[in-house]
Amino acid sequence: MRRKVVGELHSGESLFLPDERTSLDDCHLRYYQFDRGGGGGIGGIPATQFEFAHMGAIGWIQSEDGKILWQCGGSLIWENFVLTAAHCVVDSSNTPPNVVRFGDLDIFSTVGDEFAQQIKIAEIIRHPSHRFAGHYHDVALLRLEKSVIITNAVIPACLWLDNEVWFKRIHATGWGNVGFIGNQSAVLLKMELDPISLEECGKVYNNGTTRKLGRGLADHHICAFHPVADTCEGDSGGPLQVKLVHNMRQTPFIIGVTSFGLICGTSTPGVYTRVASYHQWIINTMRDRGAAVDENTFNSTTCVHRYVEHREFYEGVVAHRGGNGSVELNVFNYMFSWNYGKPRELVKLRWPKGRSQSNCYGVVVDEDTVLTVADCVESNGIPVDHIEVEPTTIVKISKVLIHPSYRKGSSYNNIAVLKLGSLLDFQDGTYPTCIWSEQKWPFGDALVLGEGRRDLVTAIYPSGSFEIDPSYGFVRLRSVIRNSTSCMIGDREQSKVKNGIPQELVCAGYDFYIVPEMCNLVVGAGLKRTMTRVEREYTFTMALSQFGRDCGVGEHMIATRLASHAEWLKSILLPKPQNPGSNVQFLDSDLRERDICEVQIGFDTKDWYDFRCVGSIITKQLILATASCFGDEVPLVVRLSVNETIVPIKSIVKHKQYNVTDKSNDVALIQLASPLTWNAYVFPTCLWMNQTHTPLVMRLIELDGVSFSTKFVIPQYNTDCQRAHPYRLQRTQLCVREPYFAKTCAKAGDVLRSEREGGVSYVVGLAQSSENCDTRTYITLTRISQQLEWIKRALDEDFWVV
Repeated sequence: MRRKVVGELHSGESLFLPDERTSLDDCHLRYYQFDRGGGGGIGGIPATQFEFAHMGAIGWIQSEDGKILWQCGGSLIWENFVLTAAHCVVDSSNTPPNVVRFGDLDIFSTVGDEFAQQIKIAEIIRHPSHRFAGHYHDVALLRLEKSVIITNAVIPACLWLDNEVWFKRIHATGWGNVGFIGNQSAVLLKMELDPISLEECGKVYNNGTTRKLGRGLADHHICAFHPVADTCEGDSGGPLQVKLVHNMRQTPFIIGVTSFGLICGTSTPGVYTRVASYHQWIINTMRDRGAAVDENTFNSTTCVHRYVEHREFYEGVVAHRGGNGSVELNVFNYMFSWNYGKPRELVKLRWPKGRSQSNCYGVVVDEDTVLTVADCVESNGIPVDHIEVEPTTIVKISKVLIHPSYRKGSSYNNIAVLKLGSLLDFQDGTYPTCIWSEQKWPFGDALVLGEGRRDLVTAIYPSGSFEIDPSYGFVRLRSVIRNSTSCMIGDREQSKVKNGIPQELVCAGYDFYIVPEMCNLVVGAGLKRTMTRVEREYTFTMALSQFGRDCGVGEHMIATRLASHAEWLKSILLPKPQNPGSNVQFLDSDLRERDICEVQIGFDTKDWYDFRCVGSIITKQLILATASCFGDEVPLVVRLSVNETIVPIKSIVKHKQYNVTDKSNDVALIQLASPLTWNAYVFPTCLWMNQTHTPLVMRLIELDGVSFSTKFVIPQYNTDCQRAHPYRLQRTQLCVREPYFAKTCAKAGDVLRSEREGGVSYVVGLAQSSENCDTRTYITLTRISQQLEWIKRALDEDFWVV
C-alpha cells in the first residue's frame, strides 16, 4: 500500500531561510505566516448636507415697506439662542434687529428658500460690561421667539472653550461688503485666516491707533489675518470658526465673534471676541431664560454628538456634490478607524509602582526585543522597569540601550532598544512587527496609532444610528507622509527640531483639524503598513512616533525613521557571524514520487521487535538515523514502510563526536546485512546539501505506532532558539517549530523532509531526543548539510572496519 505524504505542495516549500541571520529584512521568513488572510470594504453612499448650517443672517425689518436689511451675522448655538456681537444689537439709528434667517446661503434670491427658517427675535442680551464707546466685551445673545427645527440645513454650532487657539487656519463667514467700496454679498462668503499673536496684533491696534481701544488689546480679544481675505461691514457678529472632524462628519466650533478692524481689504488683521472668555456668562444667561444647559453642555464631545446625524460629512469623503446640496460619498477616504483591541506588536512601558509615563509604548520585533523612542526610557530620572503585554502579563526589562548620539529634549537619534529578561510567547496574541530597513518608503502614507473615544471615531452613515460610547481605545489614522517643506510643526515642539527635518525623521499628518479626544498620539508606536511578502501579509514598521498633537492632524507629527539607524540596530539585534558557509549546492538526483520511503528501526523484545525509531534509506545498504534514538541499545532489524519486509542489521556506527548532553552530531548509520532492491516503492532519499539556506516550510515524518504521519514545520534561526535552549546550539543543529501551536514535540529519529517541485524529496534533518518538549516552542534536529562529509566517508568499506 502506497502512503502519500501530501499530494500538493505548500507555497512556502519553495522558500528558504538563511542558516545564519545577517539582515534585518528577514521578518517575513523568520515569522512566516503559514496561513494567509484578507479583507474587504464598502463603496459610495449618497447623502445630503449643507456647509454652514449654524450661520444666521440678522435682519432689521423696515416698517415702511417690510424690506429686511441684513446687516450682521450670528451663530446658532442652541435651538433658540444666537451668539453675535454686542455692537450688532442696534443699527446706526439705534434700532434693534428683529429677525434671524437660517439655512439660506443666498439671502437676496429664492435659491435655497425651501431650506430656510426665519424666526423673530424675542430678547436681546448684551454683555453687561460692553460699552458702545469701546471695543471690549463685544458679545451678545439673541433669544428667538421659538426654537428652530433641526434639519441638515439648520443645526447649532459648538463653542471652542480652550483659551489656546493652536489652529493654523481658521475661517470667518458672512454676507458683508466685498471690499472697501464693494456692495454687500448676496451669498455667504468664507475667508480663510491665520491667527496671529496679540503682541503682533497690538502693533496695529493700540490706544494710539484705535480710538475705542483705550486699554489696548485684552485677553478676550483674538486676532486673525490674511493678506487678501478679510471681514468687512456686514460680517460683524459672524463667527470666527474651525471645523473639527469626527465620526466621518465635521462640526463647526465658534472660536470668536467678528468685532472690529481697520478698513477691510487693506491687509490688516481683524479683531474678534474670544468665545472661551465668556463661556460662563453664556451658560448663565441661557439657563436664566429656561434653557436646559450646564457647564458640560458645550464640552466638545457632548456638543458634536448632540446633532451628529445631521452634521455635514467630512470634505475628504465627499466624491461629488449635487446642485440641491446632495453629496455622494467615497467612504474609503475616511482615514480614521477604530482598532478593535491592542495591535499585536504593541506593548506598554511601565515603571516601578507609583511611577509611570502613561503614554509610552514600544513595538515588539522579536521574542526578547522591543523598540521604542529614547524619550520613553525614563520618567523623572527613573528608568523604565518592565513592559505590559496585557494587563495581567508583565515582562521585566533586563537592559536598556539608548542610541549613543541621543540628547534629551531632541528629536534626533531618538531611539532605544529594550532587551527583555524573559521570552515573549507569540501564541498569546502578541506578534512581532517587521522592521522596514530601506530609506525609501514605498507608500505615500502610513498607519499612525492613537488613543481616543470610540464615539468620536466610528463613522456615522446617512441611515445609521448613533449611541454614546465614551470608552477609550486605540485609533488608526491613515496619515500622509510629508516632506521637510510641507511639514508643519507646532510652536511648542519647535525646540526639538532646531536643525530642521532631516532624512532620519518622518513627518506625517493632515491640514484639517479634529475634535479633542478623538486621537491622541501613542508615543513609541510604529508608523506602519501591511505588505505582502511571499504571498503572506506582514506588518512593517517604518518609524516610531515621537510627538504630534491630535495624531498629527492640524499640526503634523514626527517619528524616528528606523532605516536611518539600521546599522546601529544590526549591531544589537543580529548575532555575530559564525561560519561564512559554502556556496549553495543541490544534489542532482532522479525525481521520485512524494511517497514515504523511510524505514522503521526495530529493537529486540521477548516476543517481537519494538519499532520505535525512523531511518532514511540513502544507499542500498545504508540507513541514516539518529544516535539518540538508540540510546544504549543496539537495533537488530529494519522494516520497510511499504511492504513491511524485515531486513537484518549487520552493524551500526555513531558519529564519534556525538555529545549525549547537548545532542550535537546526533547522527548514526546502519549497515544492512543484505542490500535492498530498488523498485517503484523502495528507493533512496536525497540529502539536503545547501550549506547556507534551509527550506522555509518542511514536513516532519513521525512514526506513530506502526504507521507514519506528517506535520508542517517552519525553521528558526539558531540564535532565536538559543534564548530558551539549555545548551549551546551548534552549527550542526537546527531548530523548527510547528506553526500556530504553543509547543512543538517530536521523537528522536523523526525525519525532517523538504518536498520540491517534480516530486523529489530531501532529508534536511533528523529529530533529536526531545526531553521537556512540553515546555518549548521548538525542537532541535541534526542538520544533514553539516554531516555530508561524515556520511560520504561511510561509503568507503574501510569506514566499517573496526
